[in-house]
Amino acid sequence: MNASLVLVRATTVAFRYSAVRRLFRLDTPGQEASVVLAHPTAQISLYPLLAKTYRLHYSVERMGDIYNRTRPDVENNGDLTAIADLLSLSSVYRAYSRWHRDLSTIRGWAGSGGGSGLVGLNTDDLAKPPVGGDNWMITGHTG
Repeated sequence: MNASLVLVRATTVAFRYSAVRRLFRLDTPGQEASVVLAHPTAQISLYPLLAKTYRLHYSVERMGDIYNRTRPDVENNGDLTAIADLLSLSSVYRAYSRWHRDLSTIRGWAGSGGGSGLVGLNTDDLAKPPVGGDNWMITGHTG
């Protein structure tokens, strides 16, 4: 759940920055420069990240619901049938998310000043090692 929340925070920072930041000042009097978010190159990079952020956040919530629903069956009845589904979901989530790469893309748009909020994300979350092994092992779980 933490990975999706970090991605939500970073994407929010990038969109706020891109919605406020202007590219350059125009020489024409009375005409303002356009915001970064109005340009297609920014949209091509940021809108897919926004969609991915929503997708990951709600899929993690769903996975938590499945875990909370199946845990009593495992503890009380010893029923392990749902564990395979839960393992598959978590493995796919881990292999798909790759949120550290998304944070690098976001840093390119939002800058990395102290006021942006990305400095805390870098020190707190990028230093954490991946949990669950590499993608080769994860694809073996889902196969």
